[in-house]
Amino acid sequence: MQKKATTIACPYQFSLSFLSPPSVSCSIPIVSYSVSCMIMNQQAPILNYALILQHVAKDANNLASAYLNNQTKFMYIKDVINDNDCLENYAVIVVLFKITHVNHDRMEDPSKQGPFKKQKKGYNRIFMFGDLLGNVCCVIGETDNQSRSSMHFCGDLIAIGQPFVLVEPKYDGSTLRKDMPVLQISNPFIPLADAILSSLPEVEPRPPSEANETSFFFLRNLKLLFVGAELRGKGDIKPPSCPSRLCDRMEPLKPSQSCGCFSHPAGNVSSVVLESTIISESTNEIRTFKVMLNRSYRTTKLFLRNPESIALVPQQERINQVIAIPTKIKECSVFINSNGGFTVSGVITRGESPDASNPNEKVVSEHATYHVCYSQPTNLSLTKSNPEFTKLQYEYNQEQQTQAEEPSQSTDQNDQSNGAGITSSLA
Repeated sequence: MQKKATTIACPYQFSLSFLSPPSVSCSIPIVSYSVSCMIMNQQAPILNYALILQHVAKDANNLASAYLNNQTKFMYIKDVINDNDCLENYAVIVVLFKITHVNHDRMEDPSKQGPFKKQKKGYNRIFMFGDLLGNVCCVIGETDNQSRSSMHFCGDLIAIGQPFVLVEPKYDGSTLRKDMPVLQISNPFIPLADAILSSLPEVEPRPPSEANETSFFFLRNLKLLFVGAELRGKGDIKPPSCPSRLCDRMEPLKPSQSCGCFSHPAGNVSSVVLESTIISESTNEIRTFKVMLNRSYRTTKLFLRNPESIALVPQQERINQVIAIPTKIKECSVFINSNGGFTVSGVITRGESPDASNPNEKVVSEHATYHVCYSQPTNLSLTKSNPEFTKLQYEYNQEQQTQAEEPSQSTDQNDQSNGAGITSSLA
């Protein structure tokens, strides 16, 4: 039977010819296509080898020195797709914006009997990245060992929102959805320090025009508001995903999926994470957006000096801070906004909605959705060991809370005794 190629529209001006899917051991929807990629009216920034090497995480120095040199070409996702067969000594600078984890390693095929049941094929983790032209890609770890090897140099790092170097990634024609090429790697991700973000070029938001597509953005010097901030923890309807750091606790706990972390503290350890609506205020409409119910442990640590100290207190005690915490967050954000603002990275997605004329059909959603994966001061030294900022941060002190409650308790006791006396006299 003759294969028929189909060409579809894509916001990055791809010419996509869909053929038969390649043979891959993955249960997620993957297709194969030949790509001719060109981003219109966008200047590709020039990256400096010395700058990159200067910001490589300490543990990854040896790997970086072995594979990166002054002849290394720093490229972009579109270059890897277009010139995959003729590239050598190259790397791609990306920012990790999401880790999807489904533990297929522990799933078994019920059709197989006996002690050696065959595992279902699938993926263990999908690492999703954005580059400095706003394009996105992903790397799939089919097993837990593959995923761990990819993140070998991350250690206790908060990986979401972190810049990385992908050393000579390959493209074999597979894609997750129609806009996210799957890249193959042979070396672990090389993490870069946050400080490099001040030297990277901005990527202005470009909302996708088609449904189920994603674009990456990266902005500096934004003025942010954190509205309706609350500390989520144990006992809440949607508690944090885990007490570790790699996943940044961005997602609430889900029974069907776990976070991207590889290890969790032993024992009954509680965790907290700040949840708020982020609003970017700007005279430039392109830089204005709102993100509902954003969660980030990185941002939590920015505003709360010792977030874990309140993680072990009863839920009611945490709820009692519902006024104090937003007040301190507002003071902190005003201080940062007045001194260079925030650096923010994230992605924009566009979904589908029911067609008003035909409920059985779906059309492209009118509104795009923003997701923030990193929001920190543009001037990172502004908040590090700065006594002026430190005094603005919220700090939970259980002794002070206990002392504050004691007068209230004695007052309540006096009220009760006075009430009893009144009752007695009336009798």
